[in-house]
Amino acid sequence: MAAKHLQVWPRQRTGQMSVATQAVLDQLLRLSFLAFCLFVFFLVAFPAYGELKIGGSPNLAPSRLLRLAMLGLMMLILMIKPFRHSLTRQEDRGARILFWLVAAFFLWILPLVLFNAASLGYTLTKLKNEIIPVWVTFWLTAALVRSRSQLNWLINILALSTLVLLCVMGLEVVLRRNVFDGLLQVENVSTQLAFLEDLRDGFYRAKGTFQHPLVLAHFLVSFGLMFLAKGLFHPQPRAIGGLKWSLLGGICLGCVYFTNTRSGLAIGVVFGVVLLSLRYLVWLRGFASQVMATVLRLQLMWLPVLAAGGMYVLADLMAGRSEAERSSSSSRLQTIVNAFGNIGESPLIGFGVGLGDTKGGVSYAGGRMYTVDNLFLLQTLDNGIPAALLLLACFLYCAWRVTPRWKDWCSSEDVGLRVGILFVMLTTSAMYFIYALPDLFELCFVLIGATLCLPGRRRPAGA
Repeated sequence: MAAKHLQVWPRQRTGQMSVATQAVLDQLLRLSFLAFCLFVFFLVAFPAYGELKIGGSPNLAPSRLLRLAMLGLMMLILMIKPFRHSLTRQEDRGARILFWLVAAFFLWILPLVLFNAASLGYTLTKLKNEIIPVWVTFWLTAALVRSRSQLNWLINILALSTLVLLCVMGLEVVLRRNVFDGLLQVENVSTQLAFLEDLRDGFYRAKGTFQHPLVLAHFLVSFGLMFLAKGLFHPQPRAIGGLKWSLLGGICLGCVYFTNTRSGLAIGVVFGVVLLSLRYLVWLRGFASQVMATVLRLQLMWLPVLAAGGMYVLADLMAGRSEAERSSSSSRLQTIVNAFGNIGESPLIGFGVGLGDTKGGVSYAGGRMYTVDNLFLLQTLDNGIPAALLLLACFLYCAWRVTPRWKDWCSSEDVGLRVGILFVMLTTSAMYFIYALPDLFELCFVLIGATLCLPGRRRPAGA
């Protein structure tokens, strides 16, 4: 009897969904995207190193719980969708290249972490803190951020979380201590380090919701420039729509001062001048009088003179103005010397996670602890030269792909967003030559995954 009610699914409809299935899938995707937005908010607004303890409940880490919730929803989606319906399918060729470039990076380092680490403890730590969370988050971003409107939602969430971060940072600077001290559980080394008072020559170095002042400086510089670009290239830069982004970006860049990080200040100033110069050139293209535009362009001839003076100040800043700063600069230089002296011993697969530090790092605490203050060097020492090149290629190819062609640069929201993402990728690449902490790794790959929904180097929409 039951066989009479069976209906054969036509071959030409293989991979397609019924209306009811499509409706359920759409609702689950909307719910997953909402959880994703909350997850991104907590990545910035709440310390990743801490856990809340409420009464007798288990320790709670919001970002970890939201990641699990998203994975649960995605498991439901994977079970009800047709087999041939891909959640991460990219129509744009450049987007496919970027997706597989990121996949190649993780596919290269995964077996090395599993089979070439110094110990099982290093393997588990690397898998738990970097590889699995970052790859899962990147895949979720590629699956959930599928349109320009969703990308705008993501940028707005980042702006809101940045406002929370700035408030936390302001309280920290006034109180001269971590505002989460006493609220979070001190159960790991990262939390203990974050709660330590960080002074350099008597100047308190703010951390915000991050573990180290350099991480905060990295975030403020990179995303401050993104917000500033959105404001400068807004169709109405002097209206509320453009001013709010410019103001937020300017505040972020100004607050880098309170981290007391020389590299953050230097990179912020250099890339800030580049961004303003580009906007100035785009502004001149709108002049009806080409003579006047040419005269104004000639004013940029002062830039080499200013750059020469800036290089002198920058060299003095990098060398260090105090004993603590000179010691920091000397350690970074020694790291480079040590690393390049040892890379040749194992250039293809590195020395293994946990051993790269000892081969190229500078020793602290009487030789009991080593550190390499350069993420690309650390990747080279741990996982070989291909790992470092693939990681750098992820950032640079993403920057190249989203950059509009020069003739398409104009005052539009699309150009502002693309230029902002370009500067995030460039400053991130520059900052990772200065330090190697993985705190912003996940957020960077969220942004890379979100750019997959944008078309490649074409004329921007509405331009």
